[in-house]
Amino acid sequence: MIGQLYRGYPKKICQKIGIDDTLEDCYKRYRMRHAPKFITIVANGITADFLVSSYHLLSRLSEFAHDPSEIERIMSEIEPDDNYWDIGANVGTHTILPAKYLETGEVVAVEAHPNTVRQLEKNIRHNNIGNIRVVPKAFGNQTGVTELRLEGDDVGEGSHSIKSESYTEQIDVPIIRGDSLRNELPIPNVIKIDVQAAELNVLRGLSETISDDNCRTIFCEVHRRRGVTVNSVQEELVDLGFNTKVVADHGNTVLLLGEKSG
Repeated sequence: MIGQLYRGYPKKICQKIGIDDTLEDCYKRYRMRHAPKFITIVANGITADFLVSSYHLLSRLSEFAHDPSEIERIMSEIEPDDNYWDIGANVGTHTILPAKYLETGEVVAVEAHPNTVRQLEKNIRHNNIGNIRVVPKAFGNQTGVTELRLEGDDVGEGSHSIKSESYTEQIDVPIIRGDSLRNELPIPNVIKIDVQAAELNVLRGLSETISDDNCRTIFCEVHRRRGVTVNSVQEELVDLGFNTKVVADHGNTVLLLGEKSG
C-alpha cells in the first residue's frame, strides 16, 4: 500500500523538496522489517528457498517467484543426467533449481563477488544440495587478477561487472579462462552465462569446452553496453558451431539461445 501511494505527484513533490532519498530509505527499511526470511520459488515442479538479506533481493526474488519463465526455459533444455554450468551464478536462482532437478548430473556455479558467494553457499546449504561445485572466480579470456567494479551496495544486486564506467567501489578478484578447468570439472551439456557485458571474453576463454561434442546448449544474457552487441555474441557462438536465436528481448538485455549445429 505504501509503495502504491508513493508515486506520481507525491513522489515528484518529495523529489523537489529534497526528501525523496530519505523516504525511499525509510520505505526499504519498512519492507525489510516485514519481509520473510526466505522466498520460495517453484519452477517446472521443482521448489527451492532463497535467503532474503537485502531490499534488492526481496524485490528480485519476489519478481522471480511471480514469473519464473526464464529458468523454466533453461530447465526445459536440461536432462536429468546432464552437467550444467551457471556462469554468473549470483545467489543461485539459476543454480539451485536445476541442481534439484538433476538426478546424476552436476552443477558448476561460477561467481566472483565474495559476499555473493557466501550468500550462494548459504542457499545451497539451506536447500541441502550436494551436486553443486562453486567456483569463486571470474571467467574471462585471461588468467590473473581483475577489478570487479561494484555498482550497488546490496548482495545479489547482479549489476557488478569487470569493466564498468559507473561504480561505487571496486575489489580485486581472481580471473581465469574457463578452459583451464575443463580437466577438473564435468564437461557441461548446458551453460547459462550472465556476466554483465563480459560475454565475449567468457566465450573466448571457454572455446575448447564449448567446442566439445557434449556441450549442446548455451543460454547467454547479452548486455548491450561497452561495445557488446547481440550480433557480436551471435557471431562468436556461430563460429563455435552453434545456431542462435533470441528468446527474450528486454531492451538493455537480450537472452540468446545457442544450440549446437547438426
